[in-house]
Amino acid sequence: MASYAWQSPHVTSAAVASLVDASIAPATHRAYDRSWERFAAYASTRVPLRCPDPPTSPDLILEYFADLLAEGAAAGTVKTCAAAISRVHSLRGLPDPIQLPIIKLALKGFGILSTQLRGPEPGDTRCPISPPQLAALCRAIPSTSTSAFDAALFSADFCLAFWGCMRAGELVSPAASSKNPCLRSSGVRVELVPEKRITITLTHSKASPNRPVTFSIVDADSQD
Repeated sequence: MASYAWQSPHVTSAAVASLVDASIAPATHRAYDRSWERFAAYASTRVPLRCPDPPTSPDLILEYFADLLAEGAAAGTVKTCAAAISRVHSLRGLPDPIQLPIIKLALKGFGILSTQLRGPEPGDTRCPISPPQLAALCRAIPSTSTSAFDAALFSADFCLAFWGCMRAGELVSPAASSKNPCLRSSGVRVELVPEKRITITLTHSKASPNRPVTFSIVDADSQD
């Protein structure tokens, strides 16, 4: 499992653990781990005579949220912490304390007070890629690769990601044994169908976790 925090009495094998781990992205795992470890460290100072394992007292959670606000933490920080606490309890088969009305009210109040103290959090400043930028990117690929085949693959990948509105994790996945990313191969089905059309199906994605998503690539010359 990701860390001691995710140990569950219901996980009896590595195969079961992989199923549970796959429910959230690796980056989310790491964020939850860090949030839970910080909360556990805080809890150990408040409850020194026992390990701060679940079930967690709602009073302790509320005190922690109040201290985070006093420290000037952002609303996103407390939301991640709440999600981590919720997931740890769920994996242990315990009631989720975050669903208590008093905890929900505290989270709402945290967002209001945090905005008053810190001001609104900045929005996403990234600009979308436009078709002319995509074309310029594809034209530049040959200058970075000595292989025409590799250049064609990169161009196809970029176009698929752009026109399919795909997230990075839906196209590229980090290799377990390497720091170099590789094209995603698991959970992907590619089919060549009549009339010069290719369909690419993602069995699951962040945008549609419960239903497969299919992209169709059609040869423009075959269209009327």
